[in-house]
Amino acid sequence: MKKHKTVWALCLAALLVMTGCNSGEGVVTLGEYKGHTLDKVPYEVHEHEIDDYIEQMILYTAPVVEITDRAVAEGDTVVIDYRGLLDGEAFEGGTAEGASLTIGSGQFIPGFEEGLVGVMPGESVDIPLTFPEEYHAEELAGQAVVFEVTVHYIKGEKIIPEFDDAWVAENSLYTTTEEYRAGLRASMEQELRYDAEQSQLSTLLDRIIENTTFGKLPKEQLEKRARSIKQYHENYAAMMGTDLATYLAYNGMTEADFYDWLDGIAEEAVKNELVLEAIAKAEGLTLTDEDRESYATRYGYNDYAHVLENNDAEMVEEFILAEKVEQFLLENNTFA
Repeated sequence: MKKHKTVWALCLAALLVMTGCNSGEGVVTLGEYKGHTLDKVPYEVHEHEIDDYIEQMILYTAPVVEITDRAVAEGDTVVIDYRGLLDGEAFEGGTAEGASLTIGSGQFIPGFEEGLVGVMPGESVDIPLTFPEEYHAEELAGQAVVFEVTVHYIKGEKIIPEFDDAWVAENSLYTTTEEYRAGLRASMEQELRYDAEQSQLSTLLDRIIENTTFGKLPKEQLEKRARSIKQYHENYAAMMGTDLATYLAYNGMTEADFYDWLDGIAEEAVKNELVLEAIAKAEGLTLTDEDRESYATRYGYNDYAHVLENNDAEMVEEFILAEKVEQFLLENNTFA
């Protein structure tokens, strides 16, 4: 993996816990899982990091000059509505409103951006095009279509506002710059603390797994884990408008590399699950109503009943128990 390493790691972290556990009885012989001493991961928020974030937010919220008195030219960034028609019917993924497009960026299929050059803001134009034969969506590959496009305006330079109480009140839940900076610091510290805790937990679990003896891992559980991880990446590739092979190539992997990696990460996931399950059993850790309601509050639900409305109850309970075991491990090992 050469790109998007963080994204891959995050998605796997969710999959390892959320796809369900089978009993590890008879498969796992735990080593020592308490009393370890590991390096503490430091975290600190610096003033320049707060300044950088504020600068990014000011740029993000800054309005642009809307140019409407000249025609679109190469290099312009335009705001458009468009609708793609195949045999007179709109096709999936071919419609958008308020889309931002830089002419010459190659973001759209050949001919689309060129068809906007010379169009005046406020005008609409029909652009007849043919999708490339090798286009990733088979139903569109080689097909003749028409895009109906309306150009709203050309983006000019941004109007950079001052960082003052007025900007804070308009763009946040705070009313003064002092409150905004204090809120940012607290939020950043919370995020860094969480990242540090997860790093420490990962290191600790690696050590515990090294000291654990495993029997033959359940084949069904390994296959289930591999399917779940593969499905995630297939879905992500589809969301990006491509297929798995193209997505893997973008990340510097061949399909053979991916399946080798998949086997290894599935085994790692199952070992992680079995160890957490074994520790829960050894320590008599079970879920209480307080655990369930605490989970609901932390994840923004009104109560636990609302959690179960759109989630599988068994998977949620496994996730909460895994969190409880992880917290137990953090409290019963030393980070110095």
